[in-house]
Amino acid sequence: LGNATYSCGDGGNAQDILRTILGECHCIDDKLPAYFLLVTILNASGENIDAYTTCREVLSQIYETIPYSLESKQTAQMIIATSKMIKGLSYTELLKMKEMNKKFSTISGFYSLMSTVALFVKPEAFAFLACRQVHLTMKHG
Repeated sequence: LGNATYSCGDGGNAQDILRTILGECHCIDDKLPAYFLLVTILNASGENIDAYTTCREVLSQIYETIPYSLESKQTAQMIIATSKMIKGLSYTELLKMKEMNKKFSTISGFYSLMSTVALFVKPEAFAFLACRQVHLTMKHG
């Protein structure tokens, strides 16, 4: 229903529907699609801080830790470690990677959304988010 309402151009009503769904569901796995659409709508409507905060809250509920701040030295180390991880990977090796399961695909999707929003509201978090997404992909497909 939220998807249909949003597709018809009624983002405000779609947000209300999604918040109702989120209030009624008890299992985080059942809430993830609603959260994903809600963050997409928040981002599209310029509510970037709410979108970032919502992504952060959702990821913390599924045991992903997003630091509030990173020192530039930590960020540089993370970028170097991530670069080393993927350096030298051939196209063939990438194609042979297992397919990511639904859980990690959803987590990756939240990192992708959060990275996009971070460019506007918290650019210093972008490197961490991008590196974390690469790490998840390398580990889980």
